[in-house]
Amino acid sequence: MEISRRHVLGLAAGSAVTGTGVLGYRHWRRDEDLLQFGEEVSEDVRTRCRRVERRLPEIVRVSISEPVSVQFVEFESEAESGGESEGETGNGTGTENEVEDETDEDGTLTHPADRIDRALEHVRHVTNLDFPPLLAQPAGSFNRSSRVLSLVDPETVDRSGLPDGISIDEDEIVGEPLIAHELTHAIQGERFDGYEPADGSTAAAQARRSVTEGTADYVAGRYRATCLDGAFDPCVHRAPFDPEWIPLAALANGHQQYVNGRLFVHAVVEHRGWEAVWDLHRSLPATTVEIAFPEQFLAESHSLESATLESEFESGPTHSASSDWLELETDRLGAFELYTKLFALGLVSPTDDEAAAEPLAAERTSYEWGYRSDLLRGFRGDRITVYGYVDELDRLGACWRTAWQDVADAEAIAGAVERGYDDHGNPDDGGWYLDGAFHTLEQADTTVTFGMGPTPAAVRDGIGVGRTER
Repeated sequence: MEISRRHVLGLAAGSAVTGTGVLGYRHWRRDEDLLQFGEEVSEDVRTRCRRVERRLPEIVRVSISEPVSVQFVEFESEAESGGESEGETGNGTGTENEVEDETDEDGTLTHPADRIDRALEHVRHVTNLDFPPLLAQPAGSFNRSSRVLSLVDPETVDRSGLPDGISIDEDEIVGEPLIAHELTHAIQGERFDGYEPADGSTAAAQARRSVTEGTADYVAGRYRATCLDGAFDPCVHRAPFDPEWIPLAALANGHQQYVNGRLFVHAVVEHRGWEAVWDLHRSLPATTVEIAFPEQFLAESHSLESATLESEFESGPTHSASSDWLELETDRLGAFELYTKLFALGLVSPTDDEAAAEPLAAERTSYEWGYRSDLLRGFRGDRITVYGYVDELDRLGACWRTAWQDVADAEAIAGAVERGYDDHGNPDDGGWYLDGAFHTLEQADTTVTFGMGPTPAAVRDGIGVGRTER
């Protein structure tokens, strides 16, 4: 998926494998196709799937060896991808499954997880985001358990609500790069029973998905690039979307795991080969800063430096909250979520010069940019704690501490966020009101702390986060 929901906008990602194999790769004889189609699947899409299956080993060096059932599903703007489905389009945007907050009649949140999610939305400035209908359902998904590849029926897709200048032809909704993406998930399902993140944090989970979805999206990009240079002909695909169009909703729901993931996998393939990619599935990175900047992962010291620094906040309290504020959750959010915060504040963009992919990566993946900023190169770890007020748990607060390689890195990020708060918030009492919450910022040596709560007193006296003048 291009974010947990393989959004129909990512339409152009995908590739598939035909079971004949090519010289030098594993191949087999069989009496029937490994791809089995539902009656509703059009002949055009069947032809594309078979074509992708034949070509896929040229990219991933292995072929599908177990049957895959291909079916059409109707487009439902409010649908959610469920179960063990995975795989998104490699070209557009996607989201994690959207679930409505559970509230009482008076609007009070009733589920603890909803309170935590609400607090994290405020910290990242991604509250009240709307999705065009076309973003509400993935264009494709693969279920590991049943080995069913589901593709949205192009004739049922609602293409309304797209921004000016964005168009999707019905014939391109199920493109060959998308099929390649999903069939890569089929290969992953044959090779691995599951993927164990480095720990239970958000950052580790996103690093895991950056490997699994990034691998599928890298294959989709390679497939599209090979179509563009004429080696795969015929080929049905569409060009990637302009990064200037990318909405905040995409970042808020995981698009970085696909975009940065594909560039990360490209770097691993180029420097260490495909076996190293499969090894990554068995021993996943712990941090997302390594995904955004693959050179940090490829450096010999990465496993010691990154893992140690990212966990430096895991032992002992990071600040002192009053007894009226109860701890609801502690987590590691990682570099991707901090980038989302910077994006929401207008401080970074995939059109920035530093976000450009290296020329070989752009050529081979057909993507010319990533979600990264020099502001994050010195990121070395974080810890966020979410609080609820003892007599009213819907009164939420948070303390998000981040660690940096040196003081200059910390000063740079603190200065940038301060400018963003000044531009988008309302300064008051040494902090800023923004998106219905009060925010503070403090920097001490190599640590930068973001505070959030309903009022200045709640943040400073209750949660224990203030603002240090620099």
